[in-house]
Order: sequence, then C-alpha cells, then structure tokens
Amino acid sequence: MSKISIIVPIYKVEDYLDKCIESIVKQTYQNLEILLIDDGSPDRCPAICEEWSQRDSRIRVIHQKNGGLSAARNTGIRAANGEYIGFIDSDDYISPMMYEKMLSAITEKEADLCICGIRWMNEDGSVFQDVTPSTIKNELIDRNQAFSKLCEEGYCHYVTAMNKLYKKEIFTYILFPEGRIYEDEFSIHHIFNRCTRIVTLKDELYYYIQRSDSITHNSLSVKRLDGAWALYDRYLFFKELGLKELSFYALRQCYGNIIINIQNSDVVKEKKAYGQIVKTVAAALGTNPRAAKLLLIYHKKILRGTAAFIKTKLYLIKTFLKRSESDGMIVLMATPIHGNLGDQAIVYAEYKILHKIFPEKEVVEIPNNYFLRFPELVAQYISAKDIIVIDGGGNLGILWPHEDDKIRNIIHRFKENQIVMFPQTCYYDETKESAKRIEANRKVYESAHNLKIMLRDRVSYDFMRKEFSKVDCIFLPDIVLSLKPKRQCMERKEVLLCFREDCEALIDNLTRKALIEQIKKLGCECRHTSTLVPFCIFHKNRKKVLQKKWNEFSSARLVITDRLHAMIFAVITDTPCIAINNKSKKVEGSYEWIKELSHIRYLQDSRLDQKLIQEMLDMPNCDNTFHYPLVNIKNYLKDKK
Repeated sequence: MSKISIIVPIYKVEDYLDKCIESIVKQTYQNLEILLIDDGSPDRCPAICEEWSQRDSRIRVIHQKNGGLSAARNTGIRAANGEYIGFIDSDDYISPMMYEKMLSAITEKEADLCICGIRWMNEDGSVFQDVTPSTIKNELIDRNQAFSKLCEEGYCHYVTAMNKLYKKEIFTYILFPEGRIYEDEFSIHHIFNRCTRIVTLKDELYYYIQRSDSITHNSLSVKRLDGAWALYDRYLFFKELGLKELSFYALRQCYGNIIINIQNSDVVKEKKAYGQIVKTVAAALGTNPRAAKLLLIYHKKILRGTAAFIKTKLYLIKTFLKRSESDGMIVLMATPIHGNLGDQAIVYAEYKILHKIFPEKEVVEIPNNYFLRFPELVAQYISAKDIIVIDGGGNLGILWPHEDDKIRNIIHRFKENQIVMFPQTCYYDETKESAKRIEANRKVYESAHNLKIMLRDRVSYDFMRKEFSKVDCIFLPDIVLSLKPKRQCMERKEVLLCFREDCEALIDNLTRKALIEQIKKLGCECRHTSTLVPFCIFHKNRKKVLQKKWNEFSSARLVITDRLHAMIFAVITDTPCIAINNKSKKVEGSYEWIKELSHIRYLQDSRLDQKLIQEMLDMPNCDNTFHYPLVNIKNYLKDKK
C-alpha cells in the first residue's frame, strides 16, 4: 500500500489548526505520513502540533525559523518518505475521502498527478458565493492540455497546490520559490511539465476558507505583484517550449495583472516596484509596440489618478456630439477590443447591417474597457430613445461567466431601452452553478421592457424558448455570414490549420501531429494560423486587420479548424474547409445553416481520413451561395412590442 506524505505549513492559524489536522487524521485512506511544519509561528500553533503528535504516531512535527509558505513546503518535500505528496494549507480542511479517491484515480489512470474540485467556504462554515464557476470535470489530460487550462477563465482549480496529489518524483528538480507569494503560480507550469498524464476529479474534496486577513487579501500591493512576475515566468516558459499562442495568453494575463495592481496601489510608495516589472513586460511586448507604449503610459499617467476617467469622458462627449441631430442613436455597448477576430468580425458585420436597417440613425460604439471601468459614467450619456446593441457570439451561459455577467449587467442597467442582442450561442450544463445563473439571468432578462435576443443554433434557440419563455427570441445565423469581403485574386497554396487553445478545445496535440503527417503524405504544405492576434483592435483598424486575415484564408487550398469563425471565414472567402466540433458545439450549430455548401464539410469528431482531405484539396473553385436572411432581422427589429 502506497504511503502519502501530507505536508502542512503552519503559521499563526491557532483558531483553524485543530480542524485542519483532524480532517487529515480522519482520512479513510490510513497509510499517511503527516508532516506539520511549524514555520516559526509565535502563537499556540507549535504546542498544538506537539499535542497532536502525541495522539497520532503518523504525525511528525518539524519546527523551523519563519521563512514563509514556500520554505515550509520545501522543508516538507525534503523530509517526505511517501511515494506521493499532498499539501494542505493549515487554515483549510478536507473531505474524509479526499486522498482515497485521488490515489484511486491516479492508480486507475496510471497518472502522475490528480486534481480535485475545491469548495470555497466562509469562516462561519457557509459556502462562499462570489466564485467563478469551475469547469473542472472527470477527465484524463496530458501536459499540453494542462498548460492550456492555465490560460482559461476560472483556472484556480488547476493552479493551486493544495487540491492535488503528486508523485513524489515530480519534485526531484522542483521546489517552491522562497520569499514570494503566489508561489503556486510560479510553480504549476513546471510541475505540469514533469507529468505525462494528469487525472482531474470534479468532486469538491478540498474546503478552502476565505480569510479576510490572508496573504492574498491584504493591502501589500507591492508584494501582490509577485503574481505578475509568476505570469511573466510562465510566458518565458511557454515561449521556450515553442507554445506561441499559450505564451501570448500568459503575457496578456501578466499585463492585466499589472494594470489591476497599478490601479489599486499607493503610487508614491510603490512607483519603483511597479517600474521594474512594467519595463520588463514592455520589453517582452517588443513585437507589439502599441501595447508596450500603453503599458508605459499606464505607469506614468494612470498611477497619478484620473487619466483613464478623463479619457473615457472625452470619448463619450465626442461620441454623442451628434445626439441633437438625431431622434435616438444606436449604441453598440461594450464592444470587444481584444484580438479575437471572430468577435471583431461580428461587430463589423453588425455595423453594416444596422446602417442598412436604420439609415436615419447614428451608430456608435462604447468599447468594453470604457463600459467595464466606468458604467455609471457611460449610463449618463444614454437617452431613453437610444437602442442598445449587445454583440453576438458564444457568450451566454456558464462557459464564459465574465461575459455572461457583463451581458446581464448591460440588460439590467438599460432595461428601459430597446435592447437588441445579435445571434448568440448559449451553453449551460447540469451543475448547481448553471441553475443559479439561469435563474439570475431569467430575472434580469424578463425585467427588460423591450429585449430581443437572436440565437444562432437550434439547441440554443430551443433552450432559450424553454427556460426564458417570456423573452422575445428569434433563430438566425451567425451575423458574420452576412459579409461578402473582397477576395484578392491569388494562388491557393497550402493547408491552414486553425485550432482552439482554450476551454472549448476537444482536439489534443497527438491528433494534430497525426493530421499534419497525413497532409504531408499527400504532398501538401500546411501552416498553423489563428483567429487571435496579440494586440487590441478598435473601430479605426478593425476592417484592415480583418481583411488581412480574410486574404490569408483566400490563399489557402484548404482550412481545417475547430473554430466557428475560421469556418465562417472559409465560407465568406469561398475557401474549402473541414470543420470539427468543439465543446460548446458552436461549429455544429452554425453548420446547420450552411450544410448545403459543397466546400464546407463538418465532422463530429477529429477522425480525418486521407480520402476526405484529398477530396477537399481537389475541389474546384468554390462559389458561396449562402444568402443571409437580412429581411428577417429587419422585420424583427422594426417590430416593436
């Protein structure tokens, strides 16, 4: 029977320690070595540890000078005798079956690491509510899939150290960084790199107490920048491995972390501390001069106070100058500025359609960053006659909770206006979190006086009609299918591979490698592309960036993708395409609209054969015969309740 060494770093937690140790002692899996690392705690913790060691022979107490959480964990790693290692924070506690279930999963799946779900708890024992719902489920993943999890929303389950069971050999060359906080962020990508197989359990076996006085909740914002340094380390790590898209995401996460900390800091005392990492990250953004420049501007100006507020107000004043000349305006609210070209193409298409349907009205947009930071200020400039437009996409439901929250916020804030939501996909699962989200959304949607929601796939439409029966819904294709971009006459040469690297991906790296080999055997070159670009996109440069990507698609002999808008870009550029399903089933849902097009083929899974690839490569010039039902949108929007 394998032995598990459980390492518990202890410092100033005398009110929580007994409950923590008791939950470990009462584990149903009994072959444990319990290492209590007293990290120089000045309270009764050392005495409590010694009392427990007298009661249970499996407990070993190690007293050391205070060195921080990482130092205590490292001491435990060096002292551990078990084949497996687990970490428990001394103010938390665990389910009685945690280690039995995790070891069983590791053994059954021949894995190196097991990750379980976390239940966030208040100090009074109630469940903490303000948590982004987890997407963790029962599955077996490889290291590259685990890397991708670190770039998703709500990735806390994957990054934290304490909800895991590790083979001890993982730590042969890895220790936690001493003198830092956010030590888990620094270490987890290195840990994943030492694993071949990782098993995850959706069961919430670890109970994580939300203490108001914990390290990551205090006001030491200079120290909190350790989180940015950890993400910068992850960026360098992914870059060295050649994982271009993941390194971009890590750098973007680092950038965001710095901005958030800068906005909440004591500028005078902390300017130098911020300056060091700002300059480092700005240098890393060398291929993106505009982003680097913006970061430096944040450091010089935003730190001093109100520059962002003033910039937003000036933008709003300029945007709404023409109000007196018009009976209401059309306001695209919280439009994306990120580099997802699918989302940008949606906004571009919405502009064109709205101009056709409402030629008498001015169409303006409020960028996402302005609305999220200063919603009250934005609301001051909106009149009751304005039509509020919410972008289409795949943002309703639990898969992208922050986007879903934003949409609910817009509807609630402007519920007296006419609100139009362009074609969306919604995704809810069977969890309690989904049920809560449905109920919260239903309440807000039904409170809006004139809300119109377009759904772009049959499953989403049927779901909305059932769960949101009082909301005015219509079934329409993705709005990007209405575009007819100019296609440059160029020779079609290679195969473009365009795959997801986020929580919607279903295709693993082994499948991708096998696909590339098949294409090479057919004597064709292939190249990876992405519908993501590493810079911000605004109204003034949107068309230029999109046209460049459409030209790239126009030069391909074939596109193979699991991205919805890569498939749609192939449709509107008359490019042969093999589209593969993804987790949210956006591809499947939208394919129903275009299934009659001969140059687009859909696969439920990633099993491609050479015969199909060759057939698509040999396809003659295509002609997009899809006709978007614009009249349906016009009638729908003109028909007031």
